[in-house]
Amino acid sequence: MTDIQIHVATSHQSTCVSNTFIDCFMPDASGEFVKIYLYLLRVLSSGDRHFNPSAMADKFHYTENDIRRGLSYWEQMHLLQLEYNDANQLTGICLLEPGQDEHKASAPTESSATIKMMLLPSDRQDKSAADLNVHQPKTEEKALQIPPDEPRHYSPRQIAAFKKQDDVAELLYISERYVGHPLNLTEVEKILFWAEELHFPVDMIEYLVECCVEKGHPNFHYMNKVALNWKESGISSLQEAKDSTNIHSQSYYAIMKAFGISGRNLTERETAFINKWTSSYGFSLDIIREACERTIRNTGKVNFEYADSILGSWSKKGIRQLDDIARLDEAFASAKQAKVASAPVARTKTNRFHNFEQRQYDDDYYEALEQQLLRK
Repeated sequence: MTDIQIHVATSHQSTCVSNTFIDCFMPDASGEFVKIYLYLLRVLSSGDRHFNPSAMADKFHYTENDIRRGLSYWEQMHLLQLEYNDANQLTGICLLEPGQDEHKASAPTESSATIKMMLLPSDRQDKSAADLNVHQPKTEEKALQIPPDEPRHYSPRQIAAFKKQDDVAELLYISERYVGHPLNLTEVEKILFWAEELHFPVDMIEYLVECCVEKGHPNFHYMNKVALNWKESGISSLQEAKDSTNIHSQSYYAIMKAFGISGRNLTERETAFINKWTSSYGFSLDIIREACERTIRNTGKVNFEYADSILGSWSKKGIRQLDDIARLDEAFASAKQAKVASAPVARTKTNRFHNFEQRQYDDDYYEALEQQLLRK
């Protein structure tokens, strides 16, 4: 085939990507991490210098932890340097030219600049860098350790040997039937990652794919998040996976019913909120349902953010059962009533039109007046 010429047909603004990055760093990085780095370059080229991890997570359908893992990876590759304040909150990013020493980046040059990150929502600002899966370098000698949360690239020989196993060949065939298309190399690598790195048995992987597809999430990136959550929770068998799924399904159904959600599946962001309420806060379903019902009464619509603000407030106040909520409501009503009672009473101004004592009329007066009118 002869060479093909590439022409630029538009005059749109562009983002410059170093050839060193393309040749040396991009081949070994996961696609998710490459997207994060390219987006940072895009923000830098716009001159905005502000970066919101939450907005980026929504843009690429990631979680904020995905963004932080990507940032940690590129810091390990010495392509950026993360900046923290005294409370271990991530406040800035310094992009480095590929090959530039990160310890010489204190004075940014034309090839490196600082992108200041916008603060996270207030309910997350008290988390440390470790809670957010961001590894902060305490000293120059400390190297970042990236958790094995993404499949590494396997050689063609490894993949071929993997496919030759009878149970694996059946697993791949069933997975293709579930997702509705032939598996590509990245998807096969994820299945191999679950088997070889996470040590999931074949029947558990089959259930993972089946469960995610039935919930409306046929994307393997989403499946990998579920697999990692199972691994972190110590789930290692098919029965344990089924038990965990049943518990979560009951929670999801109860909350969907409380919100009046029907005819659709929960989004990834909504399931993240539910996992936060049940796992991080440790609330029972009756308390979560109460927050959902109050959200509907106050806003008139499904609003997971509003419900999260209610539950976050209850968590800080140590609420653990419905009786605690009732006592909290009573205390609030009493404080409100006391505030109204202590408010100064507005006095009516006295003037020449209002300087007489008003008459007081009782029921006898009105009855006598009514009889008088009937006699006329």
